[in-house]
Amino acid sequence: MAAYTAKVPGGDQILAVTNGSGDIIYQSPSLGLDPEQRAEPSLYRVLQNGKEFFVWYQIGVPLEPASPQDAGKPVAQLIVIDSSGRATPVEENVTAVRPVAAGDVDSAVAFTATDGSLAMHQDPKVNAQNTDYVRVLNPETATLEPIPEFEGQTWLARIDGVDIFRSPKSTDPQAGATIGTRDWSTPFADRPTNGSVWFGPTFMTVQKADDACESFDLHTGEPIAFQGALNGCAFVGGDLHSYDSASSPNGQLVLMRWNDSQNVESRWIVNLSTGEQQQIDPAFDFRPSVISNSGDVYGTSSDGRTGYLKFPDQMTPQFHEVPNDLPSGITDDGIALFKDEFLPAFFAVPLK
Repeated sequence: MAAYTAKVPGGDQILAVTNGSGDIIYQSPSLGLDPEQRAEPSLYRVLQNGKEFFVWYQIGVPLEPASPQDAGKPVAQLIVIDSSGRATPVEENVTAVRPVAAGDVDSAVAFTATDGSLAMHQDPKVNAQNTDYVRVLNPETATLEPIPEFEGQTWLARIDGVDIFRSPKSTDPQAGATIGTRDWSTPFADRPTNGSVWFGPTFMTVQKADDACESFDLHTGEPIAFQGALNGCAFVGGDLHSYDSASSPNGQLVLMRWNDSQNVESRWIVNLSTGEQQQIDPAFDFRPSVISNSGDVYGTSSDGRTGYLKFPDQMTPQFHEVPNDLPSGITDDGIALFKDEFLPAFFAVPLK
């Protein structure tokens, strides 16, 4: 199943969902928005408690208001599509509380980058710097929920149904901070300038004060150890829209890096389910960025060429002679999906 943004007569944009044969199984209602008074719609794939969803959001002012009193007033829709293709609109009014992209507070309407949650901000058009989360989407129930509270902690995100909190920021850079859930937490280097926390679909990697990294299962808090690489760090996701860390959509395959015996960074792919790990051929300058559930990996060289390899059997990358865009996602059968310059990216989700 795949979802994408389609255009209808008149230029309005709607959500279209197709099955594996390419037949359209759902189209969202057209809002008839004024092209000059609308935001580009957002389409993302999210995960919660092991279940996958598409989530669609758009907002704008209709060309023809429902009544004279509604002239100039925005309308919006927030729709959740489950893995069977069933679409459920969120019934709550979402015109006043809008999603805003994490790390991009100047964008008025977009989704957060972390998977499993859609953090909502109050009226970013008026105050784009107001990044206080006020609502979070529960895709399983297609409802908006209050931001969870935890005494003395700040809520960060909901990843695969797990609420993540951190201790308050400290003015002392050596003091560090803690991050975790209601049930467990771990210290980390609180470095907002270059990042020190990466989320995967079901795990979290944190950088410690000594620059070593540790990874934890979000549901249990148990450390995830890699043979010979207990301090391995996750790669930051390249052009991904679902997760901060570079991992497969199901969270089983992770792109990792750690220093070898000569203190030179080596790059690996780790299967969290089986423990298998393979090093990317160190003879090649290749930085991996996106990986599919089936082990297809795309990345780049330092001179901008796009490369490809296949875990676990083909760990030597093959490069294109000219630079190419990295895919936004890869289907299980190896088809790369790219973000259109003018439309939101779309992802493939396996049918149950």
